[in-house]
Amino acid sequence: MDREPNRSEEPSVFKYDIEKYIEDLEADGYGAPHILTPFGKRLAELAEIEDGSCILDVGMGAGTSLFPAAEKVGTTGFVIGIDISEEMVKYTYEKIRKYGLNNAHVLRADARTLIFKDNSFDYVLSGFSYTFSTLDEIRRVLKKGGRFGLSTWKTLDDIEWMAQCLRKYMDIDSKEVYNQETPEELKTLLDKAGFTNITVSTETQTFYYADEEQWWTERSDSGWEEYMKKVEDMGPGTLDELKKEAFQKLQEYKQPHGIPFSASAHFAFGTK
Repeated sequence: MDREPNRSEEPSVFKYDIEKYIEDLEADGYGAPHILTPFGKRLAELAEIEDGSCILDVGMGAGTSLFPAAEKVGTTGFVIGIDISEEMVKYTYEKIRKYGLNNAHVLRADARTLIFKDNSFDYVLSGFSYTFSTLDEIRRVLKKGGRFGLSTWKTLDDIEWMAQCLRKYMDIDSKEVYNQETPEELKTLLDKAGFTNITVSTETQTFYYADEEQWWTERSDSGWEEYMKKVEDMGPGTLDELKKEAFQKLQEYKQPHGIPFSASAHFAFGTK
């Protein structure tokens, strides 16, 4: 990551292939289900990005919104992704190189103090990055008439299943594990930050776990570690008991081709 892309280089046309992107994620050790990927694509689609636009993707992660946005801006536009995680910056940078993009770049940066000048971007996107404390900064770097779009969770069935199992052992609210905002709360946040023409829509998609073990492994990697450790500390065999109870509950949902669950997300947009 020693240089910025040369905008004078002959640009190549990039076509985002979500299936190929998912294959790359799995090859790199990011296991299914890939719930962020289709929602990232939808965020870029709902933003109604115009050809030639300049876009900032805040908290771009593995590029779930960055890559579809790069396709939409075309060869005359540009997308900059920022993330506080050095790991994510390196990962997405390597994917940009692999796909041969000339219209995208990533930086390690803190969204609370954006390094960009005022009125720099036509669009700012933020997928599940919870940038509510940085809305003033986001609005500052948007051009007048520019559009800000974010996504946040409404519900995640697979998370709710785990919360239900854990309540036998402790008081817990699933909101402690993942952010959940209502459309009214999102509208209020954007309105207080000075955005206009605010809209909020909600979409639901269905995903599948291959089996119970995959679901359990995902729990260990998705914010439940401290709760599972508390259960384990309650005594020998307690965590195994929780796992057994959870697997029994999953039988209610299991189908021949896997364990389906629904994920619902809000998409909120506002104009500067």
